[in-house]
Amino acid sequence: MSFRSGLESEKCYYPKNTLGDTNSLRFGAEYRLPLSKTNHLFFRGGYRYEQSPYKTELKPIGDLTGFSTGLGVSISNMRFDLSYDRATVLTIHKSLKASLQTLQKWITPYRIYS
Repeated sequence: MSFRSGLESEKCYYPKNTLGDTNSLRFGAEYRLPLSKTNHLFFRGGYRYEQSPYKTELKPIGDLTGFSTGLGVSISNMRFDLSYDRATVLTIHKSLKASLQTLQKWITPYRIYS
């Protein structure tokens, strides 16, 4: 048994016309500094870019960029790692600015005279 409301095409309209394919780019590097025959120090760094899935000009969620850094040490058979990752959304301010510009076009400014 199935139920239909007739709204299936409307439900698919938003994602199909608003969301699209995305690309992601990530890369990183590690440098190993030998301290002794069994002990090493590791320096790590990385970058990532993730494209927004929105196809529209006004993007609720913009492109994301981020970087990471890390430090590691190996002593005999033990390893200790420490990392930091930061990501920011790039185009949210552009989207907000575009939204405000669109609102300014729609809303007629009113002046109050006394």
